[in-house]
Amino acid sequence: MPQEDTKPVASQPPSTHQRFAKDVIIVGLATGLVALSGILTMPLLTRTLGATDYGIWAQSRATSSIVLLVVGLGLPLPMILGLSESV
Repeated sequence: MPQEDTKPVASQPPSTHQRFAKDVIIVGLATGLVALSGILTMPLLTRTLGATDYGIWAQSRATSSIVLLVVGLGLPLPMILGLSESV
């Protein structure tokens, strides 16, 4: 019985197109999961919290998002300028 020479074949690195396709699929799956998380958590919150507690939760979430928008309004450019002068 002859012995066959079985050398491991060096795998080629993935091409740019394959890497791009893989990245697009990963981003698409992550975006889909984030979108589904809101759909899944909403019924859980409304069932477990009740109307009053859910209203407080929704109001606090809306308030925090508005505060974050106002705080971030025009802040990145002055922060970059200020940090560059201090170095």
